[in-house]
Amino acid sequence: MHVKISNHAMDSCNKRGATINEVLSAIEQGTREPVKLGRIMCRLNFEFNQVWENK
Repeated sequence: MHVKISNHAMDSCNKRGATINEVLSAIEQGTREPVKLGRIMCRLNFEFNQVWENK
């Protein structure tokens, strides 16, 4: 499967501390849920174990 990562998605990854490999894993292995405008959200939780937004 070919996946194109938009600039908006890259910005979101950077803000959330996610890697492209994690995004691709979520697409390939995660659960899928319908969202607005007929789109589908893929979700897969990862352990972060680092400071993010001072938490």
